[in-house]
This record gives sequence, C-alpha cells and structure tokens, in this order.
Amino acid sequence: MDSILVECKRADCSAVETVVVDDASPGAKQILESLSRDYSWAQFTTNERNCGPGVSRNRGVEIAQSKWIWFLDSDVYLAEGAIIGMLALLEERSDLIGIGCGVGVEPVSTAPFERYKNYIEYSWQPPEGPTYSLDSKSFLVRREEFQKIKGFGHEFESPNVEDYDLGYRLIQAGVPLYFTHRAKICHHHPGLTRQFTLFYSRARDWMLLQRIYGIQSDDYGTSKTEGLLQVVACLIPFATTIALFYTPAILLLGIVAASWTYLNRRPLKLVIRRHEGSLFLIRFSLYSIVLSYAVCAGAFVGLTRIIFTRLDD
Repeated sequence: MDSILVECKRADCSAVETVVVDDASPGAKQILESLSRDYSWAQFTTNERNCGPGVSRNRGVEIAQSKWIWFLDSDVYLAEGAIIGMLALLEERSDLIGIGCGVGVEPVSTAPFERYKNYIEYSWQPPEGPTYSLDSKSFLVRREEFQKIKGFGHEFESPNVEDYDLGYRLIQAGVPLYFTHRAKICHHHPGLTRQFTLFYSRARDWMLLQRIYGIQSDDYGTSKTEGLLQVVACLIPFATTIALFYTPAILLLGIVAASWTYLNRRPLKLVIRRHEGSLFLIRFSLYSIVLSYAVCAGAFVGLTRIIFTRLDD
C-alpha cells in the first residue's frame, strides 16, 4: 500500500484520485492513520467487517469519480515508472477499455519459493496486445464499463476466481481486453503452504466458471499447455517409483521428465538466464510437482461437483 502511494508521489500524480480500501484488516488502523498523514491527498476507508476482495474493490469504485479505475491488490506494488508508462499508453490508445499489466522479472524477495513463483508468473504472461483474461493484481478498466456489469461478484469472500469471473463477464458484454508490458508491478507471494491452498481452491472454482461461461482456457496461467504441465508434473513421482523397481520403466521416466522440461521451457530459460544454481533448479522441480497436485486435486473436485450437479438436474 505504502509503495503504491510512493510511486504516485514519485510520478507527481498527487492530482490523480487515489482510494485505499481496508477490508477490516487486523491492526490496520494505526497504519492507515500514519499513511493518511503522509499522503493527505489520498482517500482512506475501512469496511465495517471483512467482506472479501470483490466487495472492497466495488466500494472503492463507488467512492472514486475518475473515468479510469486502476485496481491494485494489497500484496503488490508498482514498479518504478508504472504510472507514467500507463498514462502514455492511454494517450496513444484511446480505444482501450480494459487493460491488464504484469509482473516484472525482479523477485520481491530472495527466498527460493518467492523467486520460483515470480519466474513462473513472469514467464506465463501473454504478449503485448489483445487478451481475454484479467488478473486482479493490477488492471485498469473504464469506470462506466465496470459499472455496467455491476463490478465484482459479491459471492467471492476470499481471493479466488473473482478476477476470472469479472473478465469473462466483461468479454460477454463485448468489452475488449488488452495486456501491456509498459507498466509493471512487483508481487509479494505467500509461502508454499498458503500457495498450495490457493492453487487448490482456484482450480476447483475455475472449473465451475468453465461450466458457466464455456471458456476452455485463457492466455494468462490457465492455458491448455499449463494444464497439461500440471498433469505431467503429477506423473513424475509415479514414474520415478516404478523405475526404481522395474528398470525398463526408466524409459517412461525419461519421457515424462522430457515432457515436463519442454512444457516448462519458458520459466526454465529464464532461470538459466538469471544464473540460478543447480540447487535452485532442484527446488524449482519440487515446487512444480507439489503445486501440481494442488491444481489437479482442485480441478478433480471441481469437475466432480459439476458432474453430480448435472446428475441432480
């Protein structure tokens, strides 16, 4: 939060309307009081109770009066020059309505898992141009178009798939989406245990969205290629175990490992360019395998729910 305001000041954007919504966070009162003194031009408001990200973002839009709304999650901050870059894009492209922007290559932390997540997130970003997905961490949308679809769904009380839901509804409303690399954010990632839980819940509920909207994949982390990668990663421990007791199965392990390497080629190339050592590559592989079980388990549960719902209907 503080870093977002610092970037506003650095870019001399104090005239830009800035709204900060606190979702009844424990211990946030003193922090907000301090920030309100340092950044008197920003507006601060607190929910009476914890309502979830969708409700909080919608409330921020209700308070704001500007034509454009730039959503920023509490675990991200703007990379230097992000505001200036985005303003330049808007001046050049008056036709844009919804704009997503991605993470920079530099990890926020030197912790291995934080670096792993940042490399993955950076590598799976779509190219500059039209897109058909939104990531709630950082995106712009014209206020009028956002309000036409009634904003984020109120049924999402925790960070989950509310951004996918919004993006799909914008697409259904005929709103073209665009992804830019001219404005970057830095993302604080939760630890492996928390990330495992998030991956599971997002994969589970994403399956439900596919039933509602009929969109099979998007171009920002839920592509068919990445879906196949999760399945292949799950197979590695099984192929390894079989190979230990049945020597000819080493060929199977080689095929699975080669497939995993090929499907992961983009982040692996980035890891090599960043001169990460062999120990990190081992960690990278283990993180990939562990999180793949969260994704596959979530997708299985979500698909099972859909099947049973159809049977009940």
